[in-house]
Amino acid sequence: MGEIARRFRYLAVLGTLCAVATAAMAEGPASPETLALDQAVALALANNRNVSIADQEVQRAEQRIGAARARRLPNLDLQVMAGTTLNTIRVSFPGGAFGTYPGIGPIPATDTDVEAPRTVSGNINATLSQPLTQLHRLGLNVKANELARDIEQQKLHEERAAVVAEVRRVYYSLLQTQSALQAKQERVRAYRELERVVGEQVAREAALPADALDVKARLAGEEYELAGLENDLETGKEQMNLLLGRELTHDFSLVAVPETSAEEEDLASAIARAVEKRPDLAQARIAIDQADADRRAKKAERIPDVSLSVTYVSFVNVDLLPRNVAMAGLQLKWEPFDWGRRGKETAEKELQLEQARSRRREAEDRVRLDVAQSFRKLHEARLLIEAERLGRDAAEERLRTVTSRHQQEAALLKDVLDAQAAMSAAHNQYDRALLGFWTAKADLQKALGEEQ
Repeated sequence: MGEIARRFRYLAVLGTLCAVATAAMAEGPASPETLALDQAVALALANNRNVSIADQEVQRAEQRIGAARARRLPNLDLQVMAGTTLNTIRVSFPGGAFGTYPGIGPIPATDTDVEAPRTVSGNINATLSQPLTQLHRLGLNVKANELARDIEQQKLHEERAAVVAEVRRVYYSLLQTQSALQAKQERVRAYRELERVVGEQVAREAALPADALDVKARLAGEEYELAGLENDLETGKEQMNLLLGRELTHDFSLVAVPETSAEEEDLASAIARAVEKRPDLAQARIAIDQADADRRAKKAERIPDVSLSVTYVSFVNVDLLPRNVAMAGLQLKWEPFDWGRRGKETAEKELQLEQARSRRREAEDRVRLDVAQSFRKLHEARLLIEAERLGRDAAEERLRTVTSRHQQEAALLKDVLDAQAAMSAAHNQYDRALLGFWTAKADLQKALGEEQ
């Protein structure tokens, strides 16, 4: 009975494994991820390495602001020294230095020198100081660091917009390549069928061997171009995965986008929106405030540094000196004569401020020029799509007519091949026009400073 039970268990396990294998075979290989354009943009903004580096620069700027603010707080300076004196410590007391007393006389009676032997000794010097007049200059330094942080934030926005534009370009290029690949596959299948038909006609002596060789040559050329498109598609997917910050070999499929979009807003509105939103223009504006804060900080260096200070000094193993000395009061540090250095440095900061203002005006003009050019290119691309669509439809109709006439033996095979080549060229031109349109749209969105 035990042997029979073991056999039944073995058969049950074997049946389960067969069922699992059958189900796995029925399911087939896992389908690749479907990646829509909006999903690709969101993944890039979350995982792109260049965006992450720009975000870390913002975090570094925040840390610098915290460090600048800490300089306005009380500062504790501690110095400790231990060692052996290089010379003998000698203190001279003139006669009567400590007074003259009745019945005793002067103390000391005569001039007296007291020496301390050379030995291991040390001292501790601690100073606690609170800046007072420096607070104005330190506040300007904090503001300068905050403006630097704002610039890094605008650089982050600029990097995000650049990454989004690049994702769009690559995505549209992949769609164009995928469309061209599908069309090329159809043409390869058509040429293979034509090769079969012409081969039968040659066997019946209804066509010349040269016709068959011509079809074979064109089929070989189409297969070569098909292999190139397949390689371009794989390379484009690797570029997309790099932008998305994931493994280059990650497979995915694309989602088609509309051939064209609605009409864009007028040029004046687009320019006004770009002037308001462009990160590089915001950087130019912030640079003016940054240069002004730098100039004011340089002028503030003329103010003497006054601090509230508490100093404590302690001597260790030095008998001739007091053990502990403490002092509290105001500490002044000032450079009254600088031979005109501060004036020249302030003049240099004034020039820096003027440069920043000029750069802002230049940046505004360049933004207007960039938006206008991108706007006009998008309009041209939209018109080109319509022209190429008409050319593609005409080529398809011409091929249909010539193919029908050839089937009725009213047209030559050469006419069919020429019509097929013309249709292929028309499809390629239309695909390029479509890619040009979406690329121009991505360029306009980048020129407007849009991240989404």
